[in-house]
Amino acid sequence: MKSLKAKAIILILLTTVLGALVFMWLKGSGGFSEQQLTILEKYYSPNPEEKAIGIETNEAAEIHMSSKGPTCAMKFSSGQILILDCDKYLDYQIGDEVVISQQDGIVSEIRKKE
Repeated sequence: MKSLKAKAIILILLTTVLGALVFMWLKGSGGFSEQQLTILEKYYSPNPEEKAIGIETNEAAEIHMSSKGPTCAMKFSSGQILILDCDKYLDYQIGDEVVISQQDGIVSEIRKKE
């Protein structure tokens, strides 16, 4: 009888821990979003003192410039202009359809739409 009570208490305790972990996992992924968009323009600034200029349109982008080096950004079909890593996302072209993954407003991944 004592072993049955002990097993029941352990089962309840483990179920509670599992429930708490699932709750924290679901709450932590609240800031994650994925969007399917088209690249409309690419912006580049070789140094932080200059504004980022569009590759095709030659218009200046209203973005916060990096203080440590070149700044790259892309304008998407949603109207957003996002600052990106110049080296990591160099291969994407204007007109490409992409899927953007964001975590709390920061781009975590861009991949081509399949």
